[in-house]
Order: sequence, then C-alpha cells, then structure tokens
Amino acid sequence: MNRKIAESLLAEELASIRQMGYDKLANLLGSGPLTKEIAGPDGIRYQVEVSLRRDARENCPIRVIASIDDGKGCSAFVPLTSVEVVRKT
Repeated sequence: MNRKIAESLLAEELASIRQMGYDKLANLLGSGPLTKEIAGPDGIRYQVEVSLRRDARENCPIRVIASIDDGKGCSAFVPLTSVEVVRKT
C-alpha cells in the first residue's frame, strides 16, 4: 500500500464526513460501519471503513474512526487508521 496516497485519501474521506455535521452523524450511530472503495491515483482500489461511536449520553462528542487499506499484504490486517472527534455546535 502506498502510505502517502492512503493518507491523502483518508484525509479526504474524513473531511467529507466532517461536512456531514453532528446531527447527520448522530442519526447514523448504531447503523454499523460505513464502507466504500476508492480508486487511488496509482490505480489501486482502497477500502475505507468508518465507525461512529459516542458515549451513552446524547449530545456527547462523536468519535469517527476511519481506516483504509488496499486489501493486500499486511495492510489488510493492520490498516492505516485515524480518529477524529465531532462535537455538537
């Protein structure tokens, strides 16, 4: 897996998720992981998985846990992962 490309694709995906806003993300809680494939500029298809978690209380920050890999080799078992927090504004 090309780490620079994977980091760039993951950053783009997280930016897209942040744009959804807190309320829309809150509605997705409990629906299971969000998954998709993204074609990288290197011609490789990368798999992205996003999980949403929140503490038991409503209006608590939502943790966005996003992972990316190319489904080959070690990256399939140890994907590149990033965690962000989205707060209610």
